[in-house]
Amino acid sequence: MKIYMSKISVIIPTCRRVELLTRCLHSLHQQTIPPSEIVVVDNDEGRSAHPIVRHFHTNITISYCHERRKGVSFARNAGIKHAKHTIIGFLDDDCEADTKWVEYGLALMTTHPKSVIAGVGINNKNPNIYARVEQNMTMEMFSRLGVGANAGVAISAVDTKSFMFDKTLLSRANIQFDTHYRAIFEDLDFAQLLHIRAIPIVSEPRMVVSHTGRGSFMKLLKREWIKGQDFFYFTNKWSKESSEVAKIAQKHPAINRYVQKKKRELENSYYHSRSTTMSSYRNVDKLKVVWIEWCMRFVTQLGYYYTKFFV
Repeated sequence: MKIYMSKISVIIPTCRRVELLTRCLHSLHQQTIPPSEIVVVDNDEGRSAHPIVRHFHTNITISYCHERRKGVSFARNAGIKHAKHTIIGFLDDDCEADTKWVEYGLALMTTHPKSVIAGVGINNKNPNIYARVEQNMTMEMFSRLGVGANAGVAISAVDTKSFMFDKTLLSRANIQFDTHYRAIFEDLDFAQLLHIRAIPIVSEPRMVVSHTGRGSFMKLLKREWIKGQDFFYFTNKWSKESSEVAKIAQKHPAINRYVQKKKRELENSYYHSRSTTMSSYRNVDKLKVVWIEWCMRFVTQLGYYYTKFFV
């Protein structure tokens, strides 16, 4: 049977964002090819998503999974285990999928059944200046890694707001999301693991999701603090001195050289990402954008060095 006609489970990790979760569920309800199952993984101790799942009216099967351990990686791993079907799609709870999101993803999986299909996240649901700066910097980083390239092109990373895969690929390769990450960099780490296991990441730019960005300056800085902490763990894990990479280097020198090359691409993309679309801002906002970017980088570095020296 062709993958295009296969059943798919779409997993949505969520934590105390019931209004955004409702919008996300509505976007899946309106798909040209509806998913066979939606798995909502609630990472909230208070189970705030449970009433939404129970009362949401749709013909799609919606199952509820409660993950007590905090962290998006715990939620993602729990969702994969809970899902009934082999083909898995992931959406973040603050995203709304384009009406053909499932259709485009399954169509590309027909020709690339042993690949991870990477979609694109755009930020047009909260167009304040903080959300725009955050998204422009994120898109700049991912574009350096090939995300958003032409359909079928092999790329270096996956944006976990929008992607699909066959979960048997992950189980055979013994790949899970690393639970050390609090909220960020689990996607880049996931890409590194795929590279090691020689599982391609293939672009599908029509798999678009609309992302709701940070609504305030303080929320943005809080995320940058966590980003700095997670980035320290990422660079430490994938350094040449780490035991995991050392084992790879000993057994497979060619694979190690490839992984180190990908690590440099990821690090360079992160360090050099900035809001390059200054023309999209009003003149009165451009100075503010420069100030926001400087604050974001400063807080990220604080989180990085705090983790390095005090954790």
